[in-house]
Amino acid sequence: MKLKWLFAPLSLIIATTAFAHEDVKNPTVKARMMAMSNIGGQMKTLGGMAKGAVAFDLEQAKAALAEIEKTAKTVPALFKDNET
Repeated sequence: MKLKWLFAPLSLIIATTAFAHEDVKNPTVKARMMAMSNIGGQMKTLGGMAKGAVAFDLEQAKAALAEIEKTAKTVPALFKDNET
């Protein structure tokens, strides 16, 4: 029953994020947004495990951390140019 109540707000958040990225025309800004979304998605995975909301999976945690590390290395270059 609780899942049913979570579905509507979660769907709204996902739809809003998709539309926010869709309107961006500047490729540098879009790349920044995609990088931050990627990191956020990986943090969601880790946060769920940390809270006990989902079972801890070592391989999944390692994969999320590796993806965060890989993406984080690209972030400084994405902000080198002062574009909005």
